[in-house]
Amino acid sequence: MIVPFVLLKLAQLLIVYFAPAPFDTSTRIFLDDYTEDYAELPASLKWFVSNVASKLVAWDAIYFLKLATEGPTFEHEYVFGPLWWRLLASIPSANIFYKLLGGLLVSNVSHYLSCVVLYKLTRRYFDERTARNSAYLAVIQPSGIFSTTIYAESITQLLCYTALLLRSYGRKSPRYFLSGILIAIAFGFRSNCLLYGIVYLYDTVAGQSLVSLVSGLPLFFALCLSIYVPYREFCPERGEWCLSAAPSLVSYAQSHYWGNGFLTYFTVANIPLFIIAAPSLLILATAIYRLRNQRRLRPILLTSLVYLVVQLTCMHVQIINRKIEK
Repeated sequence: MIVPFVLLKLAQLLIVYFAPAPFDTSTRIFLDDYTEDYAELPASLKWFVSNVASKLVAWDAIYFLKLATEGPTFEHEYVFGPLWWRLLASIPSANIFYKLLGGLLVSNVSHYLSCVVLYKLTRRYFDERTARNSAYLAVIQPSGIFSTTIYAESITQLLCYTALLLRSYGRKSPRYFLSGILIAIAFGFRSNCLLYGIVYLYDTVAGQSLVSLVSGLPLFFALCLSIYVPYREFCPERGEWCLSAAPSLVSYAQSHYWGNGFLTYFTVANIPLFIIAAPSLLILATAIYRLRNQRRLRPILLTSLVYLVVQLTCMHVQIINRKIEK
């Protein structure tokens, strides 16, 4: 597995190297404020940073680096993977480019380890061939460069796959409770991991198990904390979302700043994005249908079904290609 993984990463980095400068100038404007940090780098790292790594600082990656060095300034920044940018901030260097390189290392190691864990997870339910094919598919997954750059996708994927692997040993194993803790941590990296609460609710109801309920509590507490922290920072003076019945900044930001909502993405202009998302949507739907009779997988399939419906009807549909933890 290591050989195709390394070859894929090298191919991606070569594409980045030869790619022209992006039309979005946000990267250059942001990094221009850190010329002194760049000057401190050794010559060997300067070449890699200027020709490859800096090109990977785009879109959300700019927010992650900014938050890792300065912390949140604006309301919507509290929504950006609070554990991910704090992990970047914990890298023992004030130099932003070392944080960038450290984040790239974490992302790529996490991607590789998630392929290994997926192999072990699949082997718990299926034969060797299926497990091996799953691992290879995880190497070339549609998330592409998002699994390479400093996005939270890879580490979230690793946490979720590991949690599901631990859960597969059954409620009588102490590893089951640990799986709930890992899902709660994953939620701190990407909020859509909240859907994994369905797994523990299913286990609680179907198995009438107190263990399942207790194991799902860390995720519930993580949800409460994600609501409390921004509420303490902005409310009640902020008004608006502070005054709602469920004062969640994440829900408000998704709707107000990014236009998420039921069928709001169903516009003529977004047809190409639905086409881009169609293969991943179809693969997920087909997998859910074909595995519907697998009793041991029912809570996972139910979670995937809810995610599929929410992704299709309420979110930016093309992002399914990034959400590799499902």
